Amino acid sequence: MQNVILAMASIYLLPGTKVNINRTIRASVNKDLFLKHFEKEIWSQVTDNEKSGAHCWAFSTNSFSLYNEMSMDDEVLISEARTGLFNYYGKVLHKQANRGFGDAQWGVNGNTHWDYIFFLGNITPISLNKTETLQELGYQETYKLSGPIRLRDEKFAKMSDILDKSGIGR
Repeated sequence: MQNVILAMASIYLLPGTKVNINRTIRASVNKDLFLKHFEKEIWSQVTDNEKSGAHCWAFSTNSFSLYNEMSMDDEVLISEARTGLFNYYGKVLHKQANRGFGDAQWGVNGNTHWDYIFFLGNITPISLNKTETLQELGYQETYKLSGPIRLRDEKFAKMSDILDKSGIGR
């Protein structure tokens, strides 16, 4: 009998600043900047349609292991700082390491580069209470989402139920 290993989908919870969310989630990536750093064919892969353009997020080198585990169709929830909410839902369409694009798009913060780019489709504004959601997932009330986290196993199942009950994505 042959062993089959199935990759389990993941859900990522991502914090973000208003400035960065405005740059690449609320607005599309600048197409000219994109084409300076990526092959032209990728543009059509990462755009839901020409009207909405391409949307992306990135991890720094500190989060390489999360990026490495990320797969196409994984889901993301983005929380804008100081809103107390998860504000956006999306699905991973493509990922590609590209320091030049990351530096041009978000700048360099000290020695922090945004090397690990992932493009998102199905960007949907949502309003999901962050504290309540994190508590439902088993985090302490005082837990602060200060960096990206990947939900697996039981937390993935709980978050899937929360999304389904809320009518978000999927």
